[in-house]
Amino acid sequence: MWRPLLYHLMNVNVREKPALFQNSVDKSESVFYQTLKKSWVLFQYKRYETSDSEKVGINFRRSFISLLPYTTDTMTGVGDTYQKETKYHRGKLGGGHLDWSTKPDVYKRYPDSPIIELPQPQPPLMSLSETLKKRKSIRRFSKTPLTHEQLSYLLWAATGIQRKEYGMELRTAPSAGALFPLETYVIANNVEDVQRGVYHYSVETHTLEELNLGDFRRQITEAALNQDMCFECAAVFVWTAIFYRSKWKYRERAYRYIYLDAGHIGQNCALAAVSLGLGSCQVGAFFDDDVNRIIGVDGTEESTVYMTVVGYPL
Repeated sequence: MWRPLLYHLMNVNVREKPALFQNSVDKSESVFYQTLKKSWVLFQYKRYETSDSEKVGINFRRSFISLLPYTTDTMTGVGDTYQKETKYHRGKLGGGHLDWSTKPDVYKRYPDSPIIELPQPQPPLMSLSETLKKRKSIRRFSKTPLTHEQLSYLLWAATGIQRKEYGMELRTAPSAGALFPLETYVIANNVEDVQRGVYHYSVETHTLEELNLGDFRRQITEAALNQDMCFECAAVFVWTAIFYRSKWKYRERAYRYIYLDAGHIGQNCALAAVSLGLGSCQVGAFFDDDVNRIIGVDGTEESTVYMTVVGYPL
């Protein structure tokens, strides 16, 4: 039943969709409709600023088409094979010797980019217990800008240098083998003293490296399956993985650790946002290559794995 229904939804004008199931005899259709609504697949343009209804319809259907295989087909394939093939078994860990001469650097640098200095991060007064109790996903944001100090703390809390031990600069989030495969990019929508644009966070120097100035709200919103919170928020944090940093040691199992690292960083950012009186929402649904183009990475050696939007709750 789902496939004909989905194709029907994809070919109906967006503005007519609320009436689709008002007189539905099949209750399962209503349940499915409500599921789509709650998951933000439907009504994702409810607050998105555009007068081009034709473009809205095209983008809506494009997003729906991308989700179609995941709602209609059995979840088998490459993911299941990967999970099976990368299991550790006693006596069969793979292994071999590490070539230390090929160990990748844990820092990415943009030496020719203009630098924006960030103030030293100042911890807020909210307790961890209170922060945990208040954390929730926020999808509506006011037009109040982030301060320079808030941006600095969010970046440091997510993945900044915390201490130096054993000849290494260790960070606020754990990373398998201390290989730190993730990089942080910021799309600044509304930040005091920071022009709208795309920036790379230099963990090494706790500064922002300017990559591309301009208003990227519409582009990042469309890249994130038209989730309008990306348009409304003060800043979008984009985390990429430089895969070889982990694969150098862990080979194919490295991808497991990379996604775990992303989760650690995302939670750090979410809790830091709450402690500053801000809201955040973590984003895993996006057109990978569209986001990669916005931040200027190749999508092969380095690719987007996770995003977070941050701002003042509405």
